[in-house]
Amino acid sequence: MHETTRHYGRPPRPIIEPTLLTLVRHGQTTGNVRKLLSGVSDDPLTGFGRRQAAAMGRALSALILDGTLPPVHALYVSPLQRARHTAQAIADPLGLTPVARDDLQEINFGAYEGLTEAEAIERFPEARHAFTSDSFAMEVAFPGGESRRGFHQRAREVFAAIIARHPGEHVIVVAHGGILGVALAHYMTGTTERWRDYVLANCSISRLTVQGDDVTLHAVNDVSHLAEITPEEAEAVAIIEEREEEAARD
Repeated sequence: MHETTRHYGRPPRPIIEPTLLTLVRHGQTTGNVRKLLSGVSDDPLTGFGRRQAAAMGRALSALILDGTLPPVHALYVSPLQRARHTAQAIADPLGLTPVARDDLQEINFGAYEGLTEAEAIERFPEARHAFTSDSFAMEVAFPGGESRRGFHQRAREVFAAIIARHPGEHVIVVAHGGILGVALAHYMTGTTERWRDYVLANCSISRLTVQGDDVTLHAVNDVSHLAEITPEEAEAVAIIEEREEEAARD
């Protein structure tokens, strides 16, 4: 893809060394297959998700080891197991120790956790506002969980902290589609409210360089490393559905 650079036209600031961010979404989970609202729910990777993580880890580490990408100075990860297990596929070949950060967790859906969108709307009619595409969706506060604006603020703050800590360095962040999409929207458009423009696939890789107010997007939602294994997704879905049916009959 063509690289995209954004300049926000603010007054000049002191020169800051650029930070290269590599963003990786975790592999497929049981919640993904069942289309559940799994924010802070600690869903495991499926067998297919583990294969996705392994393929991603091989591809990304190869680019770093052969010098195509610079050495990695830090590997940050959400503490949820789906992100930790995905990150390990990067950590092992590169000899890195993942650093877990609680503020990289996905949004907390509160009472809606573990439900599908349809189930949430059926049980909580007000939930329909949470899943609309209009501006009101930004004002949603999930009962017992986070507000969307609060979550977006958390996303901005954690990435600002990571970038401030690593000027001139390459950092990998393994986390969730929601928080990574919010970060991409923030850096590429100047507003987190465009998060829907950045829907990321499981084990996709995105890369951007942040240097003060200048941001260059090198890749977004790259899944070329998964080309060999994606046909197995249907099989993974079928296995989980079969197990659910068996459990329902018992």
